[in-house]
Amino acid sequence: LTGLVFKKIGTQKPLTIIISAYPNFALEGFELEVIDYLIKPVDFPRFKQAIDKTLSQIAYKKAYEAQHTS
Repeated sequence: LTGLVFKKIGTQKPLTIIISAYPNFALEGFELEVIDYLIKPVDFPRFKQAIDKTLSQIAYKKAYEAQHTS
């Protein structure tokens, strides 16, 4: 299902963290360039790691855009 949604979105994919009980879909998630794929049950340190990774991606994108839009 995630693959179908991402294919419909096109090139402007949102930053996405998938939380699932099914580890067998993790590879597909990373092929779709999700930020992280968490397996239930998710403990807080692991969740925080995924959020920190997402925030780093956002900061990088903002810095890149600031340098290249002048």
